[in-house]
Amino acid sequence: MLANDWNTLSACLHRLKGAASLVDAVPLAKACAALDESVRLECVASVPERWLALEAAMTGLRADIELQLVAVPDIAPACD
Repeated sequence: MLANDWNTLSACLHRLKGAASLVDAVPLAKACAALDESVRLECVASVPERWLALEAAMTGLRADIELQLVAVPDIAPACD
């Protein structure tokens, strides 16, 4: 991987971790931090496992959001 690619990925993970922290998505923030550590250290061997953990955390967050959206009553007027 090019050095610039590592830096770009690390920056993206850092921003995603911050956003996850703002909405209290702790598993996602932890997965971002773990993958960011691998990226910053350029530890290629641990990237696939940590990438899968990040994907799982994002899937979990999406499922949580969908549950919350289903629980919200539909009280808004229809838009025509």
